Amino acid sequence: MLRYYFKMRFHAKESKIVALLLLTYSSLAYFNPNILALTSWETNPKFYLANYAGFFFWFAALFLILPLYAIYLQPNLRYFQNSNIIYRYKKISTYWMVQVGISFLESILFVSFLYLLMLMRAIFFHQFFRYIENGSFFMKSYILQVLAFTLFCILFIFWSNIFKKPILGFASAYLLFAYDYIAANVGLPQIYMICAISLRPKDVAIYRPVFVMVLTLIFVFTVLGFIVLKKQDQNQKVVFE
Repeated sequence: MLRYYFKMRFHAKESKIVALLLLTYSSLAYFNPNILALTSWETNPKFYLANYAGFFFWFAALFLILPLYAIYLQPNLRYFQNSNIIYRYKKISTYWMVQVGISFLESILFVSFLYLLMLMRAIFFHQFFRYIENGSFFMKSYILQVLAFTLFCILFIFWSNIFKKPILGFASAYLLFAYDYIAANVGLPQIYMICAISLRPKDVAIYRPVFVMVLTLIFVFTVLGFIVLKKQDQNQKVVFE
């Protein structure tokens, strides 16, 4: 079943569209590397940090990467909302944990593709060894980002199941990550959730609490997702009885 899923995933039009858009976005910097400074957190950033910020800092993450990730997740939603797929699993718990597990794998694939694009630009501009020199930071960032995108996926699925509309599922998941951007501009207290995606070298001090927060939310919404699906399954059985 997993083999069929990933075969479907790689042939899905959403996968191809998102990959093409990300490749196009990444290629712009080859012609004008100065545009990388537009998404950085510094006025005159070092190339390797500006290159990283082009995919993961606040502006790029919120207004490009997360929306594209939501499009990328559409085959996941369609596949697991298919009644034939649901009935193949004898237990709701198995069905839900498989979907959560695949969401984790989806996140690894997506974040790894972003890092591949980032490192390809680094090689082109002879900056690859800067990532090796700062390997500890980028490894920590990668792990946290995979977990953050996993959380986003679980939230997207969870709220889509609650509202029965994917657009509201996306809005609910997106708001959690966009909150810090909004809070910073209107003077509200921040929760640093966006740092799970937009981690900077100077944010390493908050790495552990953000890591724990993301893991906790993954656990909480995994449990809540199972409870909601169990309740929906029971209600459906009552209707058919």
